[in-house]
Amino acid sequence: MIRLLCDHFRGRDFRFGTKVENENTLTAQLEIDQTLYLKIQFDPKHLSEDGADHVTVLSRVMEVSYGHAKMKLERQIIPVLQAINRCT
Repeated sequence: MIRLLCDHFRGRDFRFGTKVENENTLTAQLEIDQTLYLKIQFDPKHLSEDGADHVTVLSRVMEVSYGHAKMKLERQIIPVLQAINRCT
């Protein structure tokens, strides 16, 4: 799962430049477009408490204006979440 996500983010179909800073079978740390820093964690069903697969996405907290935050959501965060949805 993590490998598939990282490959997608590094691929030509993803519109932002992506640097994978750290990756293993369950987690990855990504830098997207030099401004969005994410940690993605996959918890397979055999390790989760409820017996279901889970994907957790955490981003670095940034203090920006409302306009900048809205633009970042529309232009970066929503496409990243859509890419994760397609890969899961």
